[in-house]
Amino acid sequence: MGTGRRAGTVSDRFEFRPAEHGPLRIWKQPDPGRVYVIGVDVAEGVAGGDNSVAAVLDAETMEQCAEWCGNIEPYEFAEEVVNLAKWYGDALTAIEINNHGLAVVNRVRDLGYWNLYNRRQFDTVQRAWVNRLGWQTSVRTKPLLIDHARNVLREGEAVIYSMDLAEEMSTYVLDDAGRANAQAGKHDDRVMAWMIALQCREMVFEAGLHLSEKKKSSPDAWVWDKVRQLDKDAAREKRSESYEAF
Repeated sequence: MGTGRRAGTVSDRFEFRPAEHGPLRIWKQPDPGRVYVIGVDVAEGVAGGDNSVAAVLDAETMEQCAEWCGNIEPYEFAEEVVNLAKWYGDALTAIEINNHGLAVVNRVRDLGYWNLYNRRQFDTVQRAWVNRLGWQTSVRTKPLLIDHARNVLREGEAVIYSMDLAEEMSTYVLDDAGRANAQAGKHDDRVMAWMIALQCREMVFEAGLHLSEKKKSSPDAWVWDKVRQLDKDAAREKRSESYEAF
């Protein structure tokens, strides 16, 4: 669902209010002393289609803090991304540019949001390495996303609260051609946004931000050893509320 706000209403004065079936779920509210990253997977926004998702992680602990998920037009989704990123302390935000993602990146930039993920890309015209906004998923970069996610999960470092993300992980498999995708009739929007956020986190450390080595954990959190392994009997979801932005 949308947020009930009209396009063009992004500003520094907004709030998130509890709303039944709202698109935003929050487990950890922003802490001024923490650094956050956001991974964004963009869908077309048509009825019955995939969802657009923004996954918020604590950059130090890899703990899931919030998840925005809804069927919304890219133009409006850009405004939701900006509001969420601002609320989480101007979080470094990586938006997948495939398909409709480029429109979201451009809209977020036009709204004045500054802290966006840049990828290094070789420009064949300039014959030089240049910075380009957004994360690009390709046959080269997708295995990097998946391998990094597997390593994080194998080491027990991921702290995840979303039941929906867990379900998507359990149906994110290799097809007959050896490509990783959601099973037929399933979705992988949350998985992609979460994996992009993990990759975004690597940029935080490359930028030289000094984060402590202390790892936080929660008895209510779910930690996966493998991407495709889910112990549904033992797992239990941490209580959360749904929100809309106003």
